[in-house]
Amino acid sequence: MDLQPAQQRRMGPILLSPGVTPREVIIFLIVLALMGVMVSFSLKMQPYILTEILNVPRERQGSLAGSLAALQQGMVLLFVWIAGWAADRYGRKAMLLFATFGFTLTSVLYPLAGTIVALFVVRAMFGIAQTGHTAGGPTKMFDYPDNASRGKFMALVMISLNAATLILVGWLAPKVPGWFRDAGYSAADTGRYSMWLIAAVGVFTFLLCLFGTQNDRKPQSTAALLPGSAKLKAFFAGFGEVFRYAMDHPGFALLLITGFVIRTDTTVIQVFLAQWVVTAGSFQGLSTVEATQRAFQFQIPLSLSSFLIPLVFGPLLDRSNRLVLYCFSMAFAGVALMSTGLITDVTTWHIFLVVTIIGLAEAAQTITQQALFGQEAPAHLRGTAYGVFAFTGTFSVVIISQISGQLFDKVGYTAPFIMAGSLHLLFLGFALLFIRRQILLKRKAG
Repeated sequence: MDLQPAQQRRMGPILLSPGVTPREVIIFLIVLALMGVMVSFSLKMQPYILTEILNVPRERQGSLAGSLAALQQGMVLLFVWIAGWAADRYGRKAMLLFATFGFTLTSVLYPLAGTIVALFVVRAMFGIAQTGHTAGGPTKMFDYPDNASRGKFMALVMISLNAATLILVGWLAPKVPGWFRDAGYSAADTGRYSMWLIAAVGVFTFLLCLFGTQNDRKPQSTAALLPGSAKLKAFFAGFGEVFRYAMDHPGFALLLITGFVIRTDTTVIQVFLAQWVVTAGSFQGLSTVEATQRAFQFQIPLSLSSFLIPLVFGPLLDRSNRLVLYCFSMAFAGVALMSTGLITDVTTWHIFLVVTIIGLAEAAQTITQQALFGQEAPAHLRGTAYGVFAFTGTFSVVIISQISGQLFDKVGYTAPFIMAGSLHLLFLGFALLFIRRQILLKRKAG
């Protein structure tokens, strides 16, 4: 008698993989949500730190923000391969603990950076920590659901993460600088204490992950016993297998090609949305604290719009062609990002409308990409495959971040968003042409 169905539990309509419990999923979602809040809070506070702690002239902040983002992503570029491999060999939990520790440490050090050089050092540390988040979070997420429930599971993940972000970043975080300011602290101390508060959240997250989540079942339990040369050979062999797999699977190949731009929009939004509001707001009557609060408030339409998309796309992804939906979401994201060019005043309600549209597009792109990746990636090499995917995205982000900073200072505050949107449409077109060619070659060979 087949006992497989009895080994698989459910979370409502979601069928989980064998051995996965609802408790494990809930704790994982809390950990992932708090880690996301730490990242979002830190990046949104950066313009405040540049203005009130380091006193960087506003006309230089765009290029500096771009350089900092490029360095951070450069660290990801260098180490994400290793992080993906380590996630397969030594466990996703270990990588999440590494990331949480790194985020906590940099939250303590960031507002203490007294020079630009020190700021770059801290952002480099942040980038290295981010590789653990990139390699540990999504790959563990892919392990939890049964393939038939990936769409609904990703809907659950996105709703949970956005609920936490909406409450903690969209509603609570904007109040934090004001609390310290109203208590009589200086502008510099306000920034420092705000960052140290998020570091305390990091300590709690680390302990919750350490004691609340189970250790991963290692796919290759003998890996640690291999000699160094064999480990190195296995490391490169895994990446070679991923690329060979892509040549025979057009859907996975499309993910790798579009991976060159899939993360540029997230980076541009995280780095330059707050920078745009704080910089432009200074010329339109907003103080630094008011502009920073407004930048945090943009998380509300971003999160609310992200609630709607999972409710629609979750069931749809389990009933429709995920590849088609992914292509649609990329085109939607490209157009949404380019619509920022219509905004000339950050103090009006129109910017909230544009941010809402971007939130809808980002949510559609995220849920379809995650569901498609879980479907298309080789199951025994998901960590390595996601490392390759993250590498392609990070490679372009390093370049785009640097260019975006120059565009922000010299062309216009919305130029980085327009560039990212244009690249989405360009790479989508290239990927579709590649897939068409692969299909034709297969038909000819057949």
